[in-house]
Amino acid sequence: MEENKWVEVINTLSYKGFNCVLSGAKWEKEFLNKIVEKCIMMPRVFTAKNGILDNAAFLKNAVCLLV
Repeated sequence: MEENKWVEVINTLSYKGFNCVLSGAKWEKEFLNKIVEKCIMMPRVFTAKNGILDNAAFLKNAVCLLV
């Protein structure tokens, strides 16, 4: 999805009271940061230092906090 569409989605979710987190690979960090700079409510950025296993652990912990 293009950068501006992500910004629109994040801003809409933020207005509805959601806290957004952008998650991706290390090589995507620059793209994610560009999105964050354009958002009204700045989401957090998580990039997995050790690859997909870190991403999986991050998502597992996030889901556990919601349940």
